[in-house]
Amino acid sequence: MKSNEHILRTRDGRLIAFALHVPPQGAGGRVLVIAPEAGLEQGFYQPMATWCAQQGISVITFDYRSFGQSALMQSPHRADTIRQWANQDLDAVLCHTRHSFPADEIILLAHGLSGQIAGMAASIEKIDFLALVGSALHARRLWPRANRAIAAMQGLAALPEQVWARRFLPNPEKIPANIARELFEWSSYPHGFFDLFPDYNYRRLNVPLLALNFSDDPHTPRRAIEKLLRHYGPSRMKQLLIRPADFSLKHIGHNGFFNAGNEKLWCCLVNWLHETSVEKRYFF
Repeated sequence: MKSNEHILRTRDGRLIAFALHVPPQGAGGRVLVIAPEAGLEQGFYQPMATWCAQQGISVITFDYRSFGQSALMQSPHRADTIRQWANQDLDAVLCHTRHSFPADEIILLAHGLSGQIAGMAASIEKIDFLALVGSALHARRLWPRANRAIAAMQGLAALPEQVWARRFLPNPEKIPANIARELFEWSSYPHGFFDLFPDYNYRRLNVPLLALNFSDDPHTPRRAIEKLLRHYGPSRMKQLLIRPADFSLKHIGHNGFFNAGNEKLWCCLVNWLHETSVEKRYFF
C-alpha cells in the first residue's frame, strides 16, 4: 500500500492536510473518504485505512482545520466553526476526490459529528455511498433524563458548555472551547442544528446509507440516532446496532470500531458495499 500526504486549499483559503492510501495493485474502482469525529486526527483511522487499501479500496483521510496537521498550518488566533468543517473542509476533500477519481464510486464514512454535518457540504452530491458510524443528533432533550440531571448539577460549578463537553462529547479534552460552545448552542434547540440550518441537501441525497451504532456507546442515544436519520431523505437505509458480544469483544464504545485488529467489524462495511447496488439520483 502506498500512503502519500497532501495539502488542499479550501474555498476560503485555508489549508487542509490529507493522506491518500492506494491499494498495492492500484485503484480498484472505489474510494473511501473518512471524515473524522471531533477531537480526532486522521492518524487515528490509519489501521482501518491500511486494511481497506489491502482490500482494494483507495482511502482518503484528512484533518479538519482545527486538528492535527491542518491546525499546524493555520493562524492560532482564528476561531474555527463546525460549519466551516463541513462547507469548507469536507467540501474541498469531496471535490478533490471526485476530480482525482472521476470514474470511481465514492464512499463517505462519517464518524460521530461528521455524520451530523455531512449534508452541509455542497459536494455531498458527489458521493455514491454514505456510512454513518456512531452518529446522532446533538439535542439535549433527546438524551436520557439521568444524564441531563447530572449535567445540570455539575453545571452549578462550571461553565455550561464545559459540562456539556465533559458529559456528552466523546473527546472533550481535545475539542477547542469555541467548538464546545457552538455544540452547546446547537444542543439547546429541539431539533439541534437543524433549527439553525436547512436540511435540503440531506433530503435531496438519495444514495445507499449504512448507519452503524453500538450498544455500549453512551454518546448515541437511540432517540438521537433516529432523529438524525430522519433528515437523510429517501436514501435506501440499513441500520445495524452492534453488541460487542456478537463479535467476541468486551467493549466497542464510541471510537472502538476503528481500533487496530477490528477487521471483523470493518467487514460489516465491506459486506454492505458488496451487497448494495448504486442507483444514484439527486433530487432537485
